[in-house]
Amino acid sequence: MQLEWTEGSSSIQINGVDYILRQCHWHSPSEHAINGRRYALEAHFVHQSLDNKVAVIGFLYHYGNPDPFLSSIEDKIRSISNNASTDAGVISPSQVRMEGSQYYRYSGSLTTPPCDEGVIWTVENMGSRENARPLQPVNRRWVQLYDTRLRVDDETLHTPSAASM
Repeated sequence: MQLEWTEGSSSIQINGVDYILRQCHWHSPSEHAINGRRYALEAHFVHQSLDNKVAVIGFLYHYGNPDPFLSSIEDKIRSISNNASTDAGVISPSQVRMEGSQYYRYSGSLTTPPCDEGVIWTVENMGSRENARPLQPVNRRWVQLYDTRLRVDDETLHTPSAASM
C-alpha cells in the first residue's frame, strides 16, 4: 500500500534544503536494522526537493501499542479495500512524529528499483507480510547518529499539515 500527498502537504528541511512530502509506503519486516535487529514494520515517508533530491524518513515499528497515525487511517484503508477505491480522501500526516530524541542519518539509495543513490535517509526507532529486500551492506557509507536534545541550527523538521490525496 502507498499513500500519495498533493503538493505542499508537509515538508522537512535538511541542511537548508526544503523537501516536500510526496508519499509513504510500508515494508514488513523492516528494511533497516539497529544492532542487527529488524523490526516488524517500517514506514518510509518519501520527500522531494524542487531540484528532485530525495530524502526519506523511516519509522521502525515493533509489536505493541497502536500507532496514532496508522490508527487514524485504519477506517480509510478498510474503505478502500472494501470498495476497490483508490481515493482515501484527506489523510493528514500531522500525527506522524519522531517520538525519540535520537535518529540515524546517512546517504544511501532508494530501496526499490531503480535504487538511485544520493538519498538522504533519516531513520528513527519508533517502534505479517514480507515485502522487504534483504539487508544491504553499509558499503563504506558514513552513518551518523543525531540527538535532537542537542541544538542543531542547520536542519529543522516542519510541522505537517493536512493533505488531500
